[in-house]
Amino acid sequence: MRLGGVVLWRPIGVVGLVLGILGRKSAGKGLATAGIILSAVGLLLTVIFIILGLIFRSSILNSIYNQIYNQIGTGG
Repeated sequence: MRLGGVVLWRPIGVVGLVLGILGRKSAGKGLATAGIILSAVGLLLTVIFIILGLIFRSSILNSIYNQIYNQIGTGG
């Protein structure tokens, strides 16, 4: 479920960034700049959360594997 949120929000950040860049050519430059900044921050946070998720997932899976291996090795 959490991965689905990350996957769904990534295209929205890219679309916001593109529309912000295109919007800088119109009269509402302040809103376009805010859109560019917020989209860039959103994309950066998405990348950070993906990296952290992969690190913690690997750590948790390794911990579970070690627990199972220790239980099998000690006979239960």
